[in-house]
Formats: sequence, C-alpha cells, structure tokens
Amino acid sequence: MSDLSIPGVNSTYEKLVEALMKKERIPRDREAEKLEHLKLEDDSWRQVNKFSLEVRNAARDLYSFNNPFVEKIAESSNERSFTATASRGAKDQNVKLNIVQVAEADKFLSTEINKDLQIPKGKYTFKIGEKSVSVNWKGGKYKGFIDLVNSKAKEILNISEIKITPDTKSLLFSSNITGAKNRLEFADDALPFAIEMGLIKKNDTSAIKTSVSSIETKPETSQKIDFSEAVRAKGQYVMELTVSIKEPSKEVVQKKEEPGEKIYEQIGSIAYRGIVVQNEPSNDGLEKTKMETNKVSGPKVDMNILALESTRGVLIPLPPLSENAETQTITIPLAEYGDVKALAINNNNSDKAVFIENIKIFDPKAAGDYIPVNPVSTAQDAIINFEGIQIKREKNDIDDLIPGVTLHAHESSEKQEKLTIKPDVEAVKNAIIELVAKYNRVFAQINILTQNKPEIIEELTYLSEAEIEDAQKKLGLMYADSTLITLKSNLRQTINTAYKPANDSKIFMLAQLGISTKSDSSGGIDMSRLRGYLEIDEKKLDEVLKNNMEEVKLFFGFDSDGDILIDSGLAHAMYEYINPYTQRGGIFGIKTDSLKLKMDSSQKRIENYDKKLAEKELALKKKYGIMDGTLKSLQKQSQTMKNFTDSLKKSNKDE
Repeated sequence: MSDLSIPGVNSTYEKLVEALMKKERIPRDREAEKLEHLKLEDDSWRQVNKFSLEVRNAARDLYSFNNPFVEKIAESSNERSFTATASRGAKDQNVKLNIVQVAEADKFLSTEINKDLQIPKGKYTFKIGEKSVSVNWKGGKYKGFIDLVNSKAKEILNISEIKITPDTKSLLFSSNITGAKNRLEFADDALPFAIEMGLIKKNDTSAIKTSVSSIETKPETSQKIDFSEAVRAKGQYVMELTVSIKEPSKEVVQKKEEPGEKIYEQIGSIAYRGIVVQNEPSNDGLEKTKMETNKVSGPKVDMNILALESTRGVLIPLPPLSENAETQTITIPLAEYGDVKALAINNNNSDKAVFIENIKIFDPKAAGDYIPVNPVSTAQDAIINFEGIQIKREKNDIDDLIPGVTLHAHESSEKQEKLTIKPDVEAVKNAIIELVAKYNRVFAQINILTQNKPEIIEELTYLSEAEIEDAQKKLGLMYADSTLITLKSNLRQTINTAYKPANDSKIFMLAQLGISTKSDSSGGIDMSRLRGYLEIDEKKLDEVLKNNMEEVKLFFGFDSDGDILIDSGLAHAMYEYINPYTQRGGIFGIKTDSLKLKMDSSQKRIENYDKKLAEKELALKKKYGIMDGTLKSLQKQSQTMKNFTDSLKKSNKDE
C-alpha cells in the first residue's frame, strides 16, 4: 500500500480538461467564423451603400435647386479697395466704380492718463446717432469704469487702454457704428469728463471758409468778405463774428478811396424790404445849382454797417450794430436771408474804423457745439462713384446698390475699377470632378468585392494603409454577386447614354466634356482602364465650361416634358438609378437587414454553445477534482501506513 500511486494525474488533469474541451468547441468555433464572415459581409454592403449614397448626392447636386450652375462670383479688379459677394440671383454684368472714401466711426483718443486715475461718481451718457446709453457710476478707478461702460454700451461703444509709449497710456473711445450721422456725443456727467480728458473741445471751426479771417474797414470806406461757396438757405448755416468799432490803426487814413476799393455807393440809393436799389445820375437838362453844405458839428455816426450779398448780387441790410458797445459778438442766422455769397461792410462813420474778427460759418446741427481734439477717425459715410454717380451709404457693406450683390468697401482708390459678376465656373468644375471621384470610388469597391485580383487594390493609389488592409480582407468576398454586378453594369450604361435636351444640342455625351474611361487608349490595352474608372481631361472640361456652360447644365439635368420638373439628363438618371439601392428600405437596406437577422441568430447560437461548454468544462473539472482529491487521500493514507511500518521495523530492531 505504501507504493500506491497514480503518477501525473494530480498535476495534469487541467490539461486533460482543456484537451477534451477543445474538441467540444469545434462547432462553436465554426459558428464564430461564420459570424465574422457575416460581419465582414455586412460591413461591405454598408460601404457600398455609403459610396453609392455619395454618388447619388453628388449627382443630385448637379441638377437640384442648389446646383452650382446658378452660383455667381464677384471679381474685383482691385481687391485692396473693394470686394463683393454675389447671390445666386445676381445678373451677369460688368460695372465701373471706385471707392471715394470708406465709412468710418468716431474714435477719440484722450490725453495721457495716470495709472491711479479716478472717475467721479455720476451719470455718464453716450450718444451715437439715434442710440443712447446711460451708465450710473459709483466712482472709483478708471479700469472699473471701462469695464462697466463696455458691458452696458457694448452695442454702440467700446473703451480701451492704448499704450502710447512704454510708460504712458491713453483711453480710446471707439464707436461701433459707422456713418456721418452717427457721431459720438457725450451728455450729462460724460460731457465735462470728455472735455477734461481731452477727448473733445468747444467747436470753433468754420464749415464754410471766408476770403479773410479778419479785416479792418477804415472810416468812410466799404469792403467785402467773400464766402468760399454760396450759402444756401436750406443749409441752416449760422455766421458768428466779432465786431469792434474804434480808432483806426496808426496808418494814415485816406478818405479818398483807392481804385477798386469802393464797392458799395451809398449816395443815390434807397432800401425797401431788404433790397437796395442804386439810382443813376439825373439827366433832366436843368442847370446844376450849387448848394452850400451846412457844416455838421461833430463826427458822423452810422451803425448800419453790415449787409449780406445775395447770389443775385442784391444787398440785404443786417440790423444796425449797438452804438454803446465798442466790441460785440454777432450771430447771424443766414438761412433767414436766403441764398447769400458775401458779407458787405459799409463804414460811413467819419472817424471810427470797423474791425471784424473770428468769422465762423457753421451748421449747428451738423457740427454740434463740440469737436474731437485728437480723433483717430471721424464718423463719415462711405462714398462710391458708381458708373459716374456718387453714392453715399452709412456702412461699408452695401447690399442695395446692385441687385443680388453685396459690395464691401475696404479703402479709397483714385481710379475707376471694374466689378465683374459672372458664373462660378470653378464651383461647377469641382462639382463635376466630385461626381467623377465618387463614381470611381464605388466602382473600385465593387471591383474589390467581386474579383479576387490583388492588382485591383495596388492600382488604387489613393487608399490609406488602413483602407488597403481592409480591402485585402474583402477581396473577392462577394465574387460574382449579381446585385453588385448589375449595379456596376447599369452605372456604366448610364454614363454612356446620350442625353439630348434639344435636337440641336451640342453637348449630349459625357465624353464631350473630356470625361471617359479611355479604355481604347493607344499603346496597347491598359487593364486598369478596363475596370470602368472615369478619367478627366481638365483642359477640355475647362474649355467646354467656358464656352457652353448652359448646355452643360442641361446635359446633367433638364425638363423633357415642360412640367417645370427635371426629369432627364445624366445626373438625374444616375440619381434615379441609384436611389432604389440607397433609400430607406432599399436594396442595400434589405441586404443589411437580412444579414442582421443572420448575425443575431449566429450570435445566439454562439451564446448557447458558450453556456453548454461552460457547463461541460465545469463538470469535467469537478470530476477530475474529485479524482484528484481521492488520489491525494489515498496518497496520504499510503504515507501514514508507510510511516507506521517504518516505526514498527525500527522498534523491532531496537529490541
């Protein structure tokens, strides 16, 4: 009993179980292989569906409402000055224009600021055109003020810090709205703040210039100040000037007027309702009687000094000056006096000169009371010289000048430039190339699946490494599949069919566009060209598109029965043929649905196999586990008996 043993059983029973289970797994492994083949087949059909769908969509894009044949492009001869975008509805045309000036917004730069600048508490109101924003500021450092204004007024205004030098900063107030009428204005507490920051100052500029800025009219003389342009009544202009009546300058006063100096004669004139009429010398034939002139005691005084000259040359007297004020500022609403072109000064005083200074003509509405001190840019309209007509717009993007075209003004140019609206030939070409590329891709996939020729894959130089590996797995997977062979044959027939919109159509075959299989090329037969791939002669395609765009459009899709619906043409035919394959519930859908059922059934069988195999393996392991336990028990008993025998032998020996 001591030598009782079963050599190797206790150490190798797991290998015995594994060996037994390997045989049991054969049906399961076969089912797993079948499932993998079904999955590969399913993936192949999905790929063919994907590539076919791309062909279908590319074909539809060539004749649908959004087809590229109606796309338009706008070409500028000077893109630095302007560009344009054209919609599908724009007409083909050439126009001449130049940008006189671009639209700009007000941008005012402040004086240098201290890093610790504090903005006092108050209500700060900013106006740009018809828009206005008020900000209630609690007071504090300028950075907090900037953040608050930018948050509240972001639609119309932005304030930013500008580093003038490495050590100095200024604040830039930028309007976000262009156009002459959209001027940046400050109100409430923002007005004194803007003045203090050097953003604006009191307006002392003249909108219309005068021939002189100051003038002295000596006693008993007349002078005229011309305006740079006629001031129209509808312009609502106002003239301001300072008048001083005092002793003449130290130069010798010549009572006799120099030639050409005297402009307005007062003797022999009469004024009625603002109109001065000069009398001609009398010619009554009577003997002239010399009359003694009574000597007037004291100097002559006459405050009727100023008058306006109308555009017709008529003098319009202005109200008399104050006799008591040596210096006085006068405001003259020119609009009340009609169209005028000059200011007349008639000094009939005998010993006083008239000094006129600080002459300014302005439009209070247009200019305002304040002007920018250091403007980076000022609000102005875009001005475009369009076919000889000057056009003004508030913005640089102008969409109401040419129907279907948006003009984008960038910078002014002196000479006229050309804007051309024409068909987008490149878009059409790209759409055709896209169709050809998608067509070739589906053909390549069909060739891979239905033929067991490695060279088919080698010819496709555009495939990635992953795509090559995938193609190798699927090579000949659906050898001689009738669905794929029929699809390939009918697609080839589709591209070789003539599509003639009219009897006199010049373009009715795809080859006329420079697109063909070129299987009949010289120099022998090229097997790759026999596989049905299309090739493009771009030079020929460019020429056809340039000269026969409309016919190319009709070739791809046209209405054959007059019902305003596209029902013929190459692209339409290709779409109609492929659509039954790719549509929901179509031929490819039926294929994948059927495969799904098979894959689900196979997966369930595998799961059942796995369950039974697990049970079988467990039973075997249990069985051999019991055997191993029994063996170990016997081995233990054998060892005990051996130890007992050895003990008896030793005891007998000792005795």
